[in-house]
Amino acid sequence: MTAAPVVASAAPLRDGLWRSIAYYGMSEFVQRATRIATTVMIARTLTPIDLGIAATAITVFEIVRIAANAGIGQAVVRATDTRLAATCVAAHRLGWAICIGLAVFQLAIAAAAYAWTGRADVGFMIAALAGVYLIMPAGLVQSYLLQRDARHGTIAAVATTQAVADNVLTIALAVMGCGPWAIVLPKVLTSPIWLIGMRRARSWSRAVGAEPIAALDILRYALPVLAADLLSTARIQFDRILVGGILGVEALGIYFFISNAGAGLSHALTTALSNSLYPYFAAVGASPRELQTRLADGLRRKALPIAAVIVLQACLTPIYVPLLFGPRWADVAWMAGALCGAAACKVFADAGAQALRAAGATPLECTGVFSINLVSLLALATGLQFGLATGVIALAIVSGAVQLAFAVFAWRWVANRT
Repeated sequence: MTAAPVVASAAPLRDGLWRSIAYYGMSEFVQRATRIATTVMIARTLTPIDLGIAATAITVFEIVRIAANAGIGQAVVRATDTRLAATCVAAHRLGWAICIGLAVFQLAIAAAAYAWTGRADVGFMIAALAGVYLIMPAGLVQSYLLQRDARHGTIAAVATTQAVADNVLTIALAVMGCGPWAIVLPKVLTSPIWLIGMRRARSWSRAVGAEPIAALDILRYALPVLAADLLSTARIQFDRILVGGILGVEALGIYFFISNAGAGLSHALTTALSNSLYPYFAAVGASPRELQTRLADGLRRKALPIAAVIVLQACLTPIYVPLLFGPRWADVAWMAGALCGAAACKVFADAGAQALRAAGATPLECTGVFSINLVSLLALATGLQFGLATGVIALAIVSGAVQLAFAVFAWRWVANRT
């Protein structure tokens, strides 16, 4: 794919970047505010075993779902105006093919999970979540075009509406005594909100006479992006698999809780930053000097303040965790803080990854993300041999260090291009 033309002035985009971060930030704040209420409710009504069962289904869903984009959205954002129509047609076809394949794949996982665990509820939960993939394709191209148009406020508003509805439904179902289904079922029921929001916000239909570009042209760029995103999501999810596999369902429930109570907000902030930085970097991806300037601006003026907020949150976890979620979680509050500390380092790694992606160096990004996640998971697996607390400490220290190392590597790579 050819990079988008270089923008003449960086000042408007700097202002736009702050606005997009603000949109995503406000969206994430509202989502996390309602998620806090949700977490409070499930912490007080669901047992660690219930949480572990739900975490199993959600883990499978989150890992499989990342492939629904497969980097296609980034290819649409980077497409030149002359190739946009053809790229959208190809993206539409690929989106349907991929999502149908993922639905079938997840149903197969559901059957395997039932056979392996002997628990019908786990299999049914995983199977129910496969329905999301049959809803997504009709709105994927519209969502990509909204990103290309930098309509971050619209994207954030739709995401917020869906997330709030998800959280409200979870609370209602938890109060009704639905157990782990209270966490799983809302993911399916709120999917039409996203679809309707995307289609109403951005119209798209195949242009008359528009032929799709070769799928290989998209996949050559998109597959390393998919691999990097899949690895990042896998790290978040596979750490839960390791905890559950090594220490059991109850430990998994505890880890699932501290991940949401601690790293949940920090992950929201890093996601908001990444979503904002990619279009900002991609606009000058073909100009090494401009990209270096914007990376420096992103690190200094955006990443650093967000990292400081995450560090502050980490320091406050011993106070707010027992206060909000109940005294029975006081003993694990410091673990939530440790995960927050590692997330502060992730801010800089994500900025570097988006710069590499914008420059078209997706294989380098993929290699770096793979290294970060492999080393982090090895550290967690080693630490878990001595208990959950040791595993969390090992994960926080090692993942923080390797993410900072990757950020330095990305900066030097971009600088050496000029």
